[in-house]
Amino acid sequence: MSDSDPAPVDRRTSIPQEPRDLDAVASGAAPPGSERVGSCFVPILLLYSLHTLVNFAAPSLLFRSAELGAFPSAMSFLFSSSIAQLGLVGLWAVLAPRSWFVRMPITLMAAASLYCVFWGALCLLPQEDEDIGFEGVLSWHAILVLPLALLAVQAPPMLLRAVFGFKAAFHGVTIGLPQESRRFTLAGALAATVIVAAAFALAQLGFALMDMIAEPAPVLPFWLCVSLGLWSTFVLIPTMLAALAVRRAMVGFVALLAYAIVLTVPQAIVAVFGAKDAEFRWVLLTYFMGGAAGTGLALYGSLLGCRVFGYSLTRPGFVAQATTSGRQKCQE
Repeated sequence: MSDSDPAPVDRRTSIPQEPRDLDAVASGAAPPGSERVGSCFVPILLLYSLHTLVNFAAPSLLFRSAELGAFPSAMSFLFSSSIAQLGLVGLWAVLAPRSWFVRMPITLMAAASLYCVFWGALCLLPQEDEDIGFEGVLSWHAILVLPLALLAVQAPPMLLRAVFGFKAAFHGVTIGLPQESRRFTLAGALAATVIVAAAFALAQLGFALMDMIAEPAPVLPFWLCVSLGLWSTFVLIPTMLAALAVRRAMVGFVALLAYAIVLTVPQAIVAVFGAKDAEFRWVLLTYFMGGAAGTGLALYGSLLGCRVFGYSLTRPGFVAQATTSGRQKCQE
């Protein structure tokens, strides 16, 4: 909608409704009377606080699970939920308002702080609990890999946004058409190339400094990008669409559950029945169960919480109504 077009009218009240753009909200240019504008960032802050508390408590709960014989499933749960946290941060970097060059440093600091909370809680454990054989990976050096990991997770959602124009929107906020200044430019492409090259260099340095990886292969950053890109494509994007883009939440949940069964059950069957040792089969089964639970709670649960608070995926010309009847076309 252009500035010259009349404001959409609510048919129930015949009162003109002024559209609001999240980018205008972020820049402080929201129109008067936008009482819900300030609340659109509250769910994000609550979600960040919740994951921070989980990361602080996770190391202690992880090592206490060994006493109950549930260490494989607990480790799988922790690993999958950590990847889910990275995916959530990457989604915000792609779908949030403002320029990507503004969103990326903020989301990178958020991801680094989440990891530092977990690593700090790990260091507070008694020495006998901390000595589990992979403390070299869980070190501060791993934080150097975060920029590349975050870029790899962002790539598929960024392509989805470029093709369909998806953005995160708050309930009742209209997504405006892309502005001329946000289109592709040569300077932006050069800056993005420099950022990707620097992220690769930092990742290679991080792998080299990890104690557990004595001689890291030069292709490790590449395989990191491939694995996280595949996870983002086949796990993050379907979960995002089921939680935020489907009109009915129950329909999205059922569709996502069926998709998860088709995606994971064959892998679990091949892995479990391919093992010769019966005890190892049980370990693999609990590992798959823990991974599915971690992804479901951390990723889908967080996105569904954002939907309940009023977030959804929308495109230019659509009004976000995540908690009621889904997206509705703007009336011109």
